[in-house]
Amino acid sequence: MKQDFLSLKIQSAQNDNALKNKLAVLEMESLKHRTVKQQRLQSKDTVDRLMQNIEKEHTDTNAILAEIAKCLKDKEESVQKRMERIKKNQEIAEQAANDSKDQSEIKDR
Repeated sequence: MKQDFLSLKIQSAQNDNALKNKLAVLEMESLKHRTVKQQRLQSKDTVDRLMQNIEKEHTDTNAILAEIAKCLKDKEESVQKRMERIKKNQEIAEQAANDSKDQSEIKDR
C-alpha cells in the first residue's frame, strides 16, 4: 500500500510537471496566435487605409481633370466668339468701305 501510495505520488508529480509543461506550451502558442492575428489585422487596416487613399486620390484627380476640361472648353468657346466678333467687325468695315466708295462714286457722277 505504501508502495502504491508512493507510486501514485510519483505519478501525480510527473503528471503535474507534464501539465505545467503543456500549459507553458499552450500559453506560448496562444501568444503566437494572438501576435499573428494582431499583425494580420494591422496589415488589413493598412491595406484598407491605402485603398481609401488611392480612391480619394482617384476622385480628386478626376475632379481636377473635369475642371481642366471645363476650362479648356470655356477657352475654346471664348476664342470662337472672339473670332466671330472679329469676322463680323471685318464684314461691317468692308460694308462701310463699300458704302463709302458707293457714296463717292455717286457724288462724282
